[in-house]
Amino acid sequence: MRNNKGFTIVELITSFALASVVMIFLFTIVMFLKNNFIYKSVKTDLIIKQSLLSKELNKDFRNNQLVSLNTCSTNSKCFEYHFVDGTTKKLTISDSGDMIKYGDYTYKLSDSSYAGKINSNIEYITVDNNLVNNGILIIEIPIYNKKYPDDNFGVKVIYQFNSNIYNISI
Repeated sequence: MRNNKGFTIVELITSFALASVVMIFLFTIVMFLKNNFIYKSVKTDLIIKQSLLSKELNKDFRNNQLVSLNTCSTNSKCFEYHFVDGTTKKLTISDSGDMIKYGDYTYKLSDSSYAGKINSNIEYITVDNNLVNNGILIIEIPIYNKKYPDDNFGVKVIYQFNSNIYNISI
């Protein structure tokens, strides 16, 4: 008589192999979800900061006419914005790139995030009417994260103005 109460070696090896494949598959899914969660949380944090900074810049541009803008000495990470009511606000990026300051607001970027130099560009469109906005000021602040170097989470603000009234130059 033969005892059939145990498992054969082949059955044990097969069950361990199947369990290993399932564990590897589950581990891969968990790691993918973890990395996706980290990426989304970094992106969300940077987008919130981007939104807050854009809101403050746009509020000043909308409520107060921009008269001129200058770089702060030779620092390409600092611009001064001069408004028609006589106020001046600075947009500054710290030397380490981890903080952006505009007026009274300071934005600390998340860990491993940094801002590049501020890019300001002015474009003009030809129009026949001198009362129409014919200038476009584009302000870009690239923001990167070391974990995701190919993604730019930066701020881009576009401001229209009439160069016949205020000749803004950089």
